[in-house]
Amino acid sequence: MPQPAYIFCSALTADDPLSGSVSCLHLLETLQQFQPQQTAVLQRIPVPIGMARIVGTWMKSNEADSDTRFEVQNVLVLPGGTEHVVGHAEFIFGENSFHRILSPFFIPAGLQPGILYIESRLRRMGDDAWLLRQRYPILVQSAPSPNSKPSSEQQATG
Repeated sequence: MPQPAYIFCSALTADDPLSGSVSCLHLLETLQQFQPQQTAVLQRIPVPIGMARIVGTWMKSNEADSDTRFEVQNVLVLPGGTEHVVGHAEFIFGENSFHRILSPFFIPAGLQPGILYIESRLRRMGDDAWLLRQRYPILVQSAPSPNSKPSSEQQATG
């Protein structure tokens, strides 16, 4: 049976088709939900991240897995438990030791504070039950107002 290798979520990825490697920038550990507000002319306003990519990777654990067809889903599990499938793939390991599934998705607007889980789940084709799951948590927070001043803990000292 395959084993979970790793899962993460980042704002940017770049694939190298020659080496099969993937580079990632800006791993998402927290998301801040910004509330629409009136802003003054020339006021700096933060730009929220609108799109991200899930990278879920599975490892072949024995030769019996080589010819077995597997199904994988990459899923957003919103605070509150609602699920959204954002990626789906079928694959056979063959000679490969790892299989990676990349799923780009738009970050849902209006997320409630809590934990957004990114989940990659695997089952044999034709089975109903998922055999394995791996999860990556992202903390969803309400962003401070652009007009509020940072607390003493947030201020940089030089």
